[in-house]
Amino acid sequence: MRCMMDFLMWYNNRDVVPFLEALQKQVDFYSERHIDMLKDGISVPGLTLKYLFRNIDPQVYYTIYNAKHQDLHWLVKNNIVGGK
Repeated sequence: MRCMMDFLMWYNNRDVVPFLEALQKQVDFYSERHIDMLKDGISVPGLTLKYLFRNIDPQVYYTIYNAKHQDLHWLVKNNIVGGK
């Protein structure tokens, strides 16, 4: 490398270009499922939940905690909104 421009071109070809290709493949994946990855979700788990709830049967009841573990539900909820 003779100058900083040579380094920047090398860096872009080795790092930035593959990242953009991966990002485009992921955008295409979610676009096929009618989800705008860059607008509808902040994280991959958030996008996954959006996909799950779009495709789940309306008759299916979904819950993380059952009645036996309702104390965990309130523990998580209270910690998210700032405690008691």
